[in-house]
Amino acid sequence: MKIRIKYMSKILGILFVMGLLTIQLVNGQNIVKESITSDSVLSDTSKVYLAVEQMPEYPGGFVEMMKYISQNLKYPAIDIEDGIESHFIVNFVVNEDGTISDIDVTKPINRKLKENCTELIKAMPKWTQGKQNGQKVKVRYTLPINIHLKK
Repeated sequence: MKIRIKYMSKILGILFVMGLLTIQLVNGQNIVKESITSDSVLSDTSKVYLAVEQMPEYPGGFVEMMKYISQNLKYPAIDIEDGIESHFIVNFVVNEDGTISDIDVTKPINRKLKENCTELIKAMPKWTQGKQNGQKVKVRYTLPINIHLKK
């Protein structure tokens, strides 16, 4: 069976907006939502932003990222055999140099899927960095993933 990953931009937009309304602590780091119109000087490199003037981007954009995920995610064979579909959320930080860190997969159906998804995100090529006030900054990225099996 072939796996088809389907993303809906409206859902992503809703989740993104919901993410903007919360300030959280993740792995002991401050997650900061700073106003896009802020003129403050960035001096603390440990800050992780939820929204910035220029959001980070996968090389080639969102569509290329979806291709990468759909072609490279190893869905557990047992779940394919059992016809189990899945939806989960992947959170990660795009660092100032475009590398990925602090990967967290929430609500996966099993440990193997979580491991496979973590390895897939870890292996992504460098992203275009996020920028705030002209400076490269760390940005938390939230990616909902829905896996539908072709019958």
